[in-house]
Amino acid sequence: MFQYFNDRMASEFVNTIHNSPTLKSRIRSPSKIRRLRSLGNIVSEKVSDSFSDSELIEALIDESREEDFFEIISG
Repeated sequence: MFQYFNDRMASEFVNTIHNSPTLKSRIRSPSKIRRLRSLGNIVSEKVSDSFSDSELIEALIDESREEDFFEIISG
């Protein structure tokens, strides 16, 4: 499914992360954030250089920026 991702589909991925309270609560678990991070890595490879939500994707896939990621999605 992710092999055909483009910017439009990646935007929906980002919107789901921003707008799903269930997802937000579940990804506080280390195993769940790792799964989401794996999907984020795939999405990162598929989006264009001008993708508007690249900051969120970059914060998601970089483990050292985990707190930045949570700040981005909470705002």
